[in-house]
Amino acid sequence: PEGERYDILAAEIERALRRAVADLEAAGITTSSRIESGKPADVLIAVAGELDADLIVVGTVGENPISGALLGSVVLRLIQCSTVPVLVVPVGER
Repeated sequence: PEGERYDILAAEIERALRRAVADLEAAGITTSSRIESGKPADVLIAVAGELDADLIVVGTVGENPISGALLGSVVLRLIQCSTVPVLVVPVGER
């Protein structure tokens, strides 16, 4: 999907990713990053496979297990479909 709205969203995603990488590197954590498109859980599972990852770590914000199950959350799909272990970390509201 191309267009002005897509370009604005893509630019914001890139800025957010750069900030996150900078924060991690400032904390002494070596990282690499990339932006992919697709269904989030499917993309995470595919990338974990490509990287031969030992663990997928995801956060949850403002979502309880019941609402997540009803809404078909990314976390629920990861837990159900990933062959790589998934660590779910509850993240407080900012």
